[in-house]
Amino acid sequence: MAPFALLLALVAQAAAQPAWRTIGTAANGRVTAYDPASLVRAGPVTRVRLRFTDQGSYTLSTVELRCATYEARVIGVVIYDPNGTELNRNDMSTPFRAILAGMFLETLARELCGAVEGPAGQ
Repeated sequence: MAPFALLLALVAQAAAQPAWRTIGTAANGRVTAYDPASLVRAGPVTRVRLRFTDQGSYTLSTVELRCATYEARVIGVVIYDPNGTELNRNDMSTPFRAILAGMFLETLARELCGAVEGPAGQ
């Protein structure tokens, strides 16, 4: 591959990689981050992609937030080994539930929604 073509390929690959923004550690000890580039606001729902990292393996998930009512739900979960091989996939959607104080979703909601209503339990 010509040096210029290689450079273009590396730039394209780097551009395709999410710039994960860490929001803390989940209750199970996994580091939690979201991809700001995945953020989509559609009416009352804000959708964003999350990554949970634990000892090299990681999980990708999509979360939907209802900022006005401080609720969230999970849409699908995919678990990968440290090499990026898919280990398990669940395409389920949970119902919307109140975002509880002290949970990583509270940090995410405060960052993406602001302190609209605040979490349950305050």
